[in-house]
Amino acid sequence: MLPSNMNKKKFKKTPFVLLEALIALSLLALGGGYLIHQPLHLFKQELKLLIEIELERVSENTLYEILDSLRENHPFDELKERNKKNVEFISLNELALSIPKLESYTVKRRYKVWVKRIFETENEESAKLIALEIEQRIDNLKARTLSKHQIFLKKSKNIDKSF
Repeated sequence: MLPSNMNKKKFKKTPFVLLEALIALSLLALGGGYLIHQPLHLFKQELKLLIEIELERVSENTLYEILDSLRENHPFDELKERNKKNVEFISLNELALSIPKLESYTVKRRYKVWVKRIFETENEESAKLIALEIEQRIDNLKARTLSKHQIFLKKSKNIDKSF
């Protein structure tokens, strides 16, 4: 049972003031903005890192593809250009880079190869140190990797092709 004086008094309800409601909404918006911004920022960083890792993987595959191409198409004596500035990039076919549950990207690849040093024995070229520069780009993400390699080639006595 309620005490007798409680029955007689009516509780007076105070209405919310518009200012109090606006303050409460602004505090929620400020806190909510941070809670939404932080996971989105982390997601974008993860996506960027994932694309960089995929580009490194593609770069290794591209290196082996170029080495196979050099072995088949460029005999030892054909590699003569010694100045990096005179060498033009050679384009490779584009690759589709697909990341599960995300859009796929097109990787543009190209490379240049030149001779850095020639090793001679008794007036005959016996080995060459070649430099290889591989560039890969994803245009819509402005992502780019440039990998540089040095490869030592020794002239084979039996076969004109090296490697």
